[in-house]
Amino acid sequence: MIETEVAIVGCGPIGAIMANLLGARGIRTVVLDKELTVYQLPRAVGMDDEVMRVLQSQQLEETCIGEVTTIKGMDMLRGNRKLLRRVCLGKEPKLLGHPLLALFHQPTLEAGLRKGVARYAAVDVRLGREVRDIRDHDEYVEIDAHNVETGEEESIRASYLLGCDGGRSVVRKAFEIEQEDLGLHQPWVVVDAIMKNPLKETGYAEQICDPDRPGTFIPTPAPRKRWEFMVMPDDDPNEVSRPAFLEKLIRPWAAPEDYEVERAAVYTFHALIAKQWRTGRAGRVLLMGDAAHQMPPFLGQGMCAGVRDAFNLAWKLELVLGGEAGSDLLDTYQSERSEHVRQVIALAVRLGRVIQSPSRFKSSLVNASMILAERLRIETPIRSTKTIPIGPGFYSAAHPPGSKKQCPFPQPCVQLPSGETHRLDACLGDFFTLLSRHRNRPAVSESSADGLVKDLHYLPADSAYTGSFEGSIRDTEGTIANWLDDHRCDAVLLRPDRQPFGLYRGEQARYEYVASDLRTTLSASRSGRNATHPEELVVA
Repeated sequence: MIETEVAIVGCGPIGAIMANLLGARGIRTVVLDKELTVYQLPRAVGMDDEVMRVLQSQQLEETCIGEVTTIKGMDMLRGNRKLLRRVCLGKEPKLLGHPLLALFHQPTLEAGLRKGVARYAAVDVRLGREVRDIRDHDEYVEIDAHNVETGEEESIRASYLLGCDGGRSVVRKAFEIEQEDLGLHQPWVVVDAIMKNPLKETGYAEQICDPDRPGTFIPTPAPRKRWEFMVMPDDDPNEVSRPAFLEKLIRPWAAPEDYEVERAAVYTFHALIAKQWRTGRAGRVLLMGDAAHQMPPFLGQGMCAGVRDAFNLAWKLELVLGGEAGSDLLDTYQSERSEHVRQVIALAVRLGRVIQSPSRFKSSLVNASMILAERLRIETPIRSTKTIPIGPGFYSAAHPPGSKKQCPFPQPCVQLPSGETHRLDACLGDFFTLLSRHRNRPAVSESSADGLVKDLHYLPADSAYTGSFEGSIRDTEGTIANWLDDHRCDAVLLRPDRQPFGLYRGEQARYEYVASDLRTTLSASRSGRNATHPEELVVA
């Protein structure tokens, strides 16, 4: 019997990033995956600035990303690739410290994440383990796994079980969790090709707005490129992924001798969300990533949503396992994340319905409106998902940030007393950070009773240091001052996932008050959890 604090089923990108986040916190973790190696074909291809910020938090940017391509936006095209409308990502600065969107190679990302996990002695990765049984108890969850190489059986007893095992999640099925259907099921053929001759590219992805055959071109990092084409009602399902059929689809971009197909597969794009993300007799089982939600790829947010899940949940698990918070804190995982996911899925579904409309009349109207907007030079930047607020959850009861303000805090570059310049997150605490206009007190040591909160004072951009003060930074870009002015406060307490916990003004912005406010909110999570669940669940 292997005993651990957390068991993760699935070592894809979401399971692996969660293992890094837990390993960095010293949480004993066992990771199980039925595959022996990283899947070597690309699936997800896009990550946004929030995902890159999470990788930065784990010092995994260079290890995981490798060569990336940043794009400027999306060209909406006719079937003959004539421009209808150019939609830009927007001219906003890099508010989170990274490009708004980057295209990457998933096998490289996963290999880097697993290399990152290897840094932590607390994390035990067991590949080639197929989960057979799950037994749910009040104090722990028991998982039986089959070693596909040796045939041996292993049992793991964990305080919490995380289902990071994708859209066909064994964990979700074991607990008979229903999924809400948000109304989109459409097969597309996805083609990844290795280019023998480079394409002439514009720096924009391309969306073919043609009711006869909607399609997408994604300029992934060289030498690979991706095309996606909608499978039409009259198509022969046995033909759509064969070379002769694909050659006709790709010919507007490249001749057959210019590329080699690495993979061609038909996927049905779904819009689904699990009704329960936390389950079990004592709430010890949580779903993440595609196990909890699936969305069509039109916004490139599938993997990104799963990484946000991990960033939201990891620090909450640490607080609960460490006794700083009651288990009710884990209920805020779904309440915060599902609201964001639901809005992102809705946005993707709306875009998908426009792209996939079989009506020539509707398509002609949409195309005409795009042509008019392009001629009038009306800018319609793509909406960033970081502007979508997360739902109700773990915030100050006395000083909540407000629904419109529950978005990630920006990450500008700041200057230290030494003169060095760093992105803000490098100066933040491992847990909560009080970022204030006025210096409240010396920086708090990790061993102090209220060490959950780090005190960080910022200086205006035009000010000068009068001494070398630990816990002081200069706001060289004015971003912090502008944010506090916009939110009419003197200080903000940031959570470990860089979401605002509370906004404070005047005397209430002092460290002692804010730390007490946090402790009060944490105490409220100890009310206990009442739920009725099956005595035992067995995976078929």
